[in-house]
Amino acid sequence: MRELDDYEPRYDPTVIKLPDNTKRQSDEHFAIKEADVHDPKASQRHYSAAYYTSTYRAQKVTPTQVITGLLDQISAKKHHSVAFLQIIPEKVLAAAEASTARYKSGKPLGPLDGVPVAVKDELDLDGYEKSLGSPIDFTRKAGGTSWCVKKWEEAGAIIVGKLNMHELGLDTTNNNPTKGTPLNPYNPSYYTGGSSGGSAYAVSSGLIPIALGADGGGSIRIPSAYCGLYGLKPTHGRISISPTTNLAASCGVVGPMASNMDDLELAYSILATPDPSNPVSSLFSPPSIPSSSSSSSSSSNNNDRKKKRYLGIYKPWLSHPAIDAALNHYTTH
Repeated sequence: MRELDDYEPRYDPTVIKLPDNTKRQSDEHFAIKEADVHDPKASQRHYSAAYYTSTYRAQKVTPTQVITGLLDQISAKKHHSVAFLQIIPEKVLAAAEASTARYKSGKPLGPLDGVPVAVKDELDLDGYEKSLGSPIDFTRKAGGTSWCVKKWEEAGAIIVGKLNMHELGLDTTNNNPTKGTPLNPYNPSYYTGGSSGGSAYAVSSGLIPIALGADGGGSIRIPSAYCGLYGLKPTHGRISISPTTNLAASCGVVGPMASNMDDLELAYSILATPDPSNPVSSLFSPPSIPSSSSSSSSSSNNNDRKKKRYLGIYKPWLSHPAIDAALNHYTTH
């Protein structure tokens, strides 16, 4: 029945109601002091979202200038183009010009405004095709943009294109003879890992600070590990991709990949905005942090950090002298 093509089976997670002393993360939560902003002279040039927005506010550069330079690096037949399956320069530049205008008027949308990002080809982006890294056309007939991607757009992020992935997401190397294979930026003799290999390549090579991946059996976590990134496989159902059909509805999720924890948290806080039209996502509260007026004072927070922590280790899977030594080091230092 064609009526069921876009129907997604429901696998309910356990949703625990947050305490009343929590609040939605505010832009101030992500405000970073100038001294904390990534030094552009550092040897590893992974510019953070805060670095982009701070330079925009200081009028040192505009989003349009950044995107124009970036498009030159990722356009067809350039070295980095292998990470991208489709780019629509007119749409990208239009978004950059809109962001530039907001900064010029002193009214940026928030900590993601003007920051270049990209999304795995598993998601829908209006006006773009979708092939899942294969020769097959999976573009939705009705068009539309995945809910979480739309949230990034509404926050002012500039989506520069759709990223390469392992064909149909069915393996973990991102060796893709159909669409091209992005190799590990740290060592081109190795794979990026997959299936979100294009996302890992784009962030690890310093092209963008944040990318969107998808994970059912390691497709965010594996490439993040291979490429030295931070990747998050969130709670099942937490991030809505409606109206996109999930490739692995019982275990698949989408999540952010970033070069630092601040950007990972920022990206997730926007992606995880509850979708009122989605039966699972709508059950969750917005991403939250403890309220300043909560019963937990700064001293109690300090005491909490000193509490003894427990790490569960499944020995049958982690029985090796090197692993034992590493775990011992990290749990005793």
